[in-house]
Amino acid sequence: MSDHVDQFSQLVEQINYHLGSGEKWSNRRINRTFFGTISSEQWGAYEDGLGNAIDTMLPSELYALVKAHDAAKKENARKKSSVATMSNIPVVNKEVNFTMKQ
Repeated sequence: MSDHVDQFSQLVEQINYHLGSGEKWSNRRINRTFFGTISSEQWGAYEDGLGNAIDTMLPSELYALVKAHDAAKKENARKKSSVATMSNIPVVNKEVNFTMKQ
């Protein structure tokens, strides 16, 4: 996602550079267009969750939120994967006796 954000923001900079001063893309247009470049299946609910804030936030704020959310999703997937791997470890002795010293 980080690479995608970088490529998209560079493209927007190039577009704005070649447009006249009155034609520059608004934050709203940049943010809405950004969501058009990523999977609506994976990110549609996230976009909906932003509500009207997407129209007023700076693109850099949006990019930071999306990157953080993507990193959290990847970390959760990694944790689930390691738990699934650990569940395949055979248990040698299912009975464990604990004694307490007094």
